[in-house]
Amino acid sequence: MIDKLKFIQFGEVQASYKVVILAKDTDLNKDELIKYYIQPILDITPNLTMSDFVAVGLDFGGAKTPKVNATIKPWLDFLATIIECDLLLCTNTNYFKILSGITNTAHLFGSTVDCTYKGYENIKVVITPSYKSIFYDDKNQAKIELSNKGCSAFLDGSLFFDDIVNTAVYPELTYEKRDFLQSLHQYPVLTCDIEAFSLNHTRAALASISFAWTKHDGGAFIVDTKVLGKICKATTTRHHLVEFFCRFLIQDKKKIIWHNINYDAKVLIWELIMESTLSNKVEMIQGLELFADINSFEDTKLIAYVATNSCAGNELNLKSLALPFAGNYALDKEDIKDVSLLTKEVLLKYNLIDALSTFYVYETYYPKMVADNQLKVYETILKPSVGVLMQAELHGMPLDMSKVKYAEKQLEIIVKRCMDNIVKNPYIQLFNETIRCDLYHEKHNAWKKKTAPLIDDVFNYLFNMNSSVQLCNLLYTMLELPVLDFTKSKKPATGGKTLKKLKNHTEDPLILAMLDIVIEFTKATKILTSFIPAFLDAYYDPETDMHYLMGSFNIGGTVSGRLSCKNPNLQQIPSGSTYAKLIKDCFVAPKGKLMVGLDFNSLEDYVSALTTKDPNKLKVYTDGYDSHSLRAYSYFPEKFPHIENTVTSINTIKKLHEDIRGMSKAPTFALTYQGTYITLMTNCGFDETTARRIESNFLDLYKVSVEYIAKKLEEASKTGYVEVAFGLRVRTPVIQKSIWGSSYTPYEAKAEGRTAGNAAGQSYGMLNNRAGIEFQERVFNSKYRIGIFPIAHIHDAQYFIVDDNMHVLAWMNKHLVECVQWQELPELQHDTVKLGGELSIFYPSWKTEIVIPNGMHDAKELRTYANQKLKEIKDEEDNR
Repeated sequence: MIDKLKFIQFGEVQASYKVVILAKDTDLNKDELIKYYIQPILDITPNLTMSDFVAVGLDFGGAKTPKVNATIKPWLDFLATIIECDLLLCTNTNYFKILSGITNTAHLFGSTVDCTYKGYENIKVVITPSYKSIFYDDKNQAKIELSNKGCSAFLDGSLFFDDIVNTAVYPELTYEKRDFLQSLHQYPVLTCDIEAFSLNHTRAALASISFAWTKHDGGAFIVDTKVLGKICKATTTRHHLVEFFCRFLIQDKKKIIWHNINYDAKVLIWELIMESTLSNKVEMIQGLELFADINSFEDTKLIAYVATNSCAGNELNLKSLALPFAGNYALDKEDIKDVSLLTKEVLLKYNLIDALSTFYVYETYYPKMVADNQLKVYETILKPSVGVLMQAELHGMPLDMSKVKYAEKQLEIIVKRCMDNIVKNPYIQLFNETIRCDLYHEKHNAWKKKTAPLIDDVFNYLFNMNSSVQLCNLLYTMLELPVLDFTKSKKPATGGKTLKKLKNHTEDPLILAMLDIVIEFTKATKILTSFIPAFLDAYYDPETDMHYLMGSFNIGGTVSGRLSCKNPNLQQIPSGSTYAKLIKDCFVAPKGKLMVGLDFNSLEDYVSALTTKDPNKLKVYTDGYDSHSLRAYSYFPEKFPHIENTVTSINTIKKLHEDIRGMSKAPTFALTYQGTYITLMTNCGFDETTARRIESNFLDLYKVSVEYIAKKLEEASKTGYVEVAFGLRVRTPVIQKSIWGSSYTPYEAKAEGRTAGNAAGQSYGMLNNRAGIEFQERVFNSKYRIGIFPIAHIHDAQYFIVDDNMHVLAWMNKHLVECVQWQELPELQHDTVKLGGELSIFYPSWKTEIVIPNGMHDAKELRTYANQKLKEIKDEEDNR
C-alpha cells in the first residue's frame, strides 16, 4: 500500500508527530490545511511548531464513500505501521467512526476521544469537517474552529470546556424542593427543562426538572421515580410545581425560556394539569393558557431556527447549539432510552446543564434573530403556533381500533398477493435461476470434496422485494434499466418514486407488470411498517373507548417554514388511492362528536399567481380557465389544431382530451419546482426533443413567474438570503459565494437555487398556521371553547373534533372560513383573486367527505343540507 500513500510535511521530518491530519487525498492542499487547521492551532498553542504536524491521505477505494471492510480497515491497519503520534485530527466521518467506535458524531466537535481500533489504542482522535465542506455548508467553519480548540486544549494539557456550573442546587427532600421553587420567584426570567421516561407524552411522567437563572447558575431535582418498571408519581412535589408555575407565569407575569416547548410544556400539561387523562378537556385549555401564552415563554429552538435558517440546513437540537459552551456533555446518554438507568447524580447534572445551555443559546441567538429582522415572524407566526399544535398533540386523532386491525389484515393480504404474483413473472424466474447458478458455482468452488445438485435446497434463492441490493441487481444489471436517482450514499435508488419513473423507460409489458407489483408491494409495506404500528400503539381513552393518535408536529422543521411531522409523519398519510381509503377509514369521531376539516383551495397555485403576478396564472382565477387544460394546450399545441385560443374552447380539453390533459400534470410539477428538460426525460420518459419543447413552452407560458424567481435568486447572490412568507429568511450561502447566473455557477449553487426558489412558494403554507392561530383565539373567546379541538395540521389543511351540533358547525363555517380568507400580506392582495377553503364533515369516517358551502351559517339549513348529502352517499354505496 506504500505506493498509494500521499502525505504532506509542514516542517522537518520527525520520528513522532504531535498531530496527524487525516484527509481525503483530494483535500491534501498544503496552504488550505495550514489556513484552516494548523495555523489556528498554533495561534492558541505557542509550544507547537509546524514540524509537529503531518497530513496523510485516506484511501477511498475509488468511491465517494469508502467501504468499511474493503477499504477503511485495511488502510488503517497499514497506517498503524507507519504512524506514531499523540493525536489524530480526522476530517472524514466514516474513518472517525471506525477509529473511535462512536456512531453519533453530531455533538463531538471539539471533544478529544480515545481511539478503540486495534493499533491506535494509545492515540486520541478529534473529528472535524473537511475545509471544502464550508463552501456548501458555512456552519462547518464554526465546527472546525471548535475542533481546533479541542486539539489545542489536549496538546497543552488544559481543559477546553471548563466547568460551566457556578451554582448547582439539588434539593432532595420534599420541603427542600418546595423551598427551592419559592426561591425562584426572585428572578425575572428562568430557563426550564425536564427529563422524562418516554418521548411519548402519555407515558413520559417527570423523571426530573431543572431551572436556571443564568447560564452558570441553577438547580434540579427528582420528581417521579421508576421502580421495577413502574413509575411512582410524587403527588406533593407535583402540587408544588403547579403552584409555582401558576404564580410565576400568571400572578407574577414572568417568563420561562424553553428549548422545544412543544415537548416539555406538553408533558407538564398532561402530567400536572390534565392528570394524565384526555377526559380533562377544560384542564387542557387551562394548561395551554398557562404555558403556551405568547407572553409567558420563549423557545430557543424557534429562535435558533429563524436565526440560522438556511438552504444548507441547520442543527436545532440543544446539544449541538450549546456545543461551544458546554461541550459534549451528553456523553453516551443520548442513546439511553430510559433515564432511570442513570444515577441520580448524573441525571440531575445532565438535566441542569440542559437548563444552563438553554440560557446560553438564548443569549447567543436572540440578538442574531433581532439583527436579521426575524423577530416579527417569530412573534407573529412561530410562537403563536405553539399553542395550536400543542392542543392538537394533546388531543390526538381518534381511531377505531377494529378498523385499524382490519386495515392491517387487508394490507397483509395485498403484500402476500404481491409476493405470490412476483414469482410468476418470467424475469423474476430468470433472475432467481441466475442467482441459483451463481450460488452453485460459488459453493462448489469453496467446497473441496462436497458436491450437490442444482436443485438442492442449499442453492435455494427467492427474489426479495424488500432488498434494495437485489432490486438494484435486477433493475440495473440484469434488465439494464437506466439509473435515474441515487441514494444519499450515492447508490442507485429503488424507492417507489424511482420505480414509477422507470415505467416511462420501458415498453416491455413483463417489466411494466413487474414494476407495478413492486410499487404496490412497496406502498403497502410502507404503510404496514410506518403507520399501522403507530396506530396500534395509540393512546387508549377509557371514557370514549377509543384510541388517539397523537402526532408530533415540528415548527421550523423545513427550510420554507412549513410544518413537518413525525411519530408518525401524518403528512405522508396516503391520499387519493385505495390505501388512502383504507387508512382514512380508521379515523372515526367519538360518540357525540364529529370530525371536520378545512383545506385551503389550491393554496400553492393561488399564492404563485398572487406573488408573481404572472398573467397566465392569474387567468385561471380571473378568466375561468381550467389550469390543466391551459397547460396542455400550451405544451402540446400540435395535438389541438381544432382548439381555439379562448377560455371556452380550451376548457373543452378537460372533457374531450383527458388523456393529454393528464400528460401535462407531471411536467408542470417538475418545471414549477426548478426542474429542466432533463427532469422531464428522467421523470416522464419524454425524448429530448419533446422534453425541450415542453420546457420552452412552459417558460413562455410562465415567463413572468420564471423572471420573478430569477430576480429573487439574483438578489440572494448579493444579500445571501431569500425573503419568503412573513419575512422569513432562507439563507443562501453557496449562491452568495458563487459567480451566480453564469456558466461558472457550480452545481451546489444551482441546487441551492432550486431549494430557495421552491421555498419561496412553499413558505406560504404558514398561512395555515396563521389561520389556526386566529381561529384558536376566536374559539377560546367563544362559548364553544370546550366544543372545538384541533387534532392535526397536514399540509394546507387543519382538522378538528367538534360537538355533534349544527350550531357549532354553522359557527365554524363562518369563523374558520374567514380565517383562511385572510390575505393581508401586501404581495397577496388582489381585487378578485381570493384565498379560501370550504369546511368539510368527515362521516362516518375520514374516508367520506361532505363539503359545506361557504355562507351556510344557519344551523337548520346546515342540518337539512348534511342529511341530504348523507342520503346521497348512502344511495351511492347501495348502488355499488
